[in-house]
Amino acid sequence: MDTQQTITLPCLSVRVSSSVSVAVSEPLLQRYVAARPTGPGPREAYEQDRMARIWGDRAEALLRLDTDATDRHGCRSLPLEHIADAQYLLGHVLQAGQAMVTVDGRGRPEAAIIITGENGCETRPMAIQSYRLENGTPFFHLVTCVV
Repeated sequence: MDTQQTITLPCLSVRVSSSVSVAVSEPLLQRYVAARPTGPGPREAYEQDRMARIWGDRAEALLRLDTDATDRHGCRSLPLEHIADAQYLLGHVLQAGQAMVTVDGRGRPEAAIIITGENGCETRPMAIQSYRLENGTPFFHLVTCVV
């Protein structure tokens, strides 16, 4: 999956491992907030509306987090432990190619990442989505379901 090579300020950077950060522009997070449905829609739109509400709520939670720390790109910086369920939004924007991935000591953002794993629990009691650098180094994972 290709990743962003630049980030629009203002932005939020989340330290997802000891040496890897994922940055997301705050205008993108604001678009997720604005895309939340305001009322009940037609039944056939239920799942899409439900996910738009979830992404919007999680984006709003990220925007509300307060920190004085910044990263080398000028993004507000937080550790993964501070973002709670918003880490799932982080996984979503990584899958959509809407985030910038940086590794300490490297002069430029990562051009691409590898995403593997199961999204559902159709055949097992738990599924995990794994995010790795192009060289195979894991930097982030999400439990996508538990039954």
